[in-house]
Amino acid sequence: MHYLRGIVSSETSSFYPCSIVEVAFAGRSEFANVQNPAIVREFDDGFSRLYGYVDKKAAEADRPLTLTRLMGRMERFSDKTDWDEFMAEQVAMTGTVIREYGFARAKVPLRINKMHPRCEYRQASYLPCVITQVIDGSLDGPHRMHLLVVYIELAH
Repeated sequence: MHYLRGIVSSETSSFYPCSIVEVAFAGRSEFANVQNPAIVREFDDGFSRLYGYVDKKAAEADRPLTLTRLMGRMERFSDKTDWDEFMAEQVAMTGTVIREYGFARAKVPLRINKMHPRCEYRQASYLPCVITQVIDGSLDGPHRMHLLVVYIELAH
């Protein structure tokens, strides 16, 4: 965890928006909290702005940053067809990648429409990619998985 935190610390410049997501498990492939299995623990300024927060301080005040809450914030910045396709891909990835500890590439980017409050994100496409993970605890018992997620901007 210390290594992952160092990557998103204020002392490290980040090329893309990024975050550390924690997923808690009760046992192998069994989420500790089925309703909100993933919480964002650390993030950079770019991540805060991508999700429509004014700055990192505003995002910090909106704890806990569950993925359910963040997806609710992001949905209004995406057209419905693109959003539905993106979410179907994320659900498929959660069922295979997150639960089974494998890796896969997301195929569907997160496409931002012109309703985003910050102009640098309007009409851009970002591909969220898990680039590293740390697992704390036994896979067969309670444990936590920490994922470093970067949002890579794709050219249209």
